[in-house]
Amino acid sequence: MDQKEIQTYLLELNRLDKRLGGLYRRAAVSLGMSDCAMWILYMLLLEDHEMTQQELGEYLQFPKQTINSSVGALRRQEYVQLCPIPGTKNKKAVSFTAKGRQFAGEQVGKAIEAEGRAISRMSREGMDRLMELYKEYLELMQEEFEKEGF
Repeated sequence: MDQKEIQTYLLELNRLDKRLGGLYRRAAVSLGMSDCAMWILYMLLLEDHEMTQQELGEYLQFPKQTINSSVGALRRQEYVQLCPIPGTKNKKAVSFTAKGRQFAGEQVGKAIEAEGRAISRMSREGMDRLMELYKEYLELMQEEFEKEGF
C-alpha cells in the first residue's frame, strides 16, 4: 500500500472511531455525567458483578485519577458504593447501590439495548468478520506502538 492509501484509511478509521465515541459521549451528556462515569455504570451492569477501580481502569483504559474521580461522583449520587474485599488490606470493590442498579438498568441499559439492536441488524457472519478484523487491527497497532516505545 502506498502512503496516500494508508493516509486515507487512517483518516477514515479515526473518523469512524470518533463518530462512535461521539455517540457514547452524547449518551453520557444526556444522563448528566462524564463518559467515564457512564462507562463505569455500563461495565457494572453488563458484567453483573463488582469490580475494583484498578479492573475498571484496565478494562476502560481511563487514567487512574479519572476512574477515581468518576467513582467519587457516582458515590455522591449514591449510584455506587465501595466495599472492602475480604482478605485484602485496603482493596475495595465498586458495586451498585439499589438506586444505582435501578438508574443504570433504566438509563444506561438503553445504550446496551440500542447496541444489541444494531448488532442484531447485522448478519452473524458480518459481526464475526468485524470482530476478527478489529482484533487483528488492534493487535497489529499494539505491536507497532510498542516498537515506537508507546
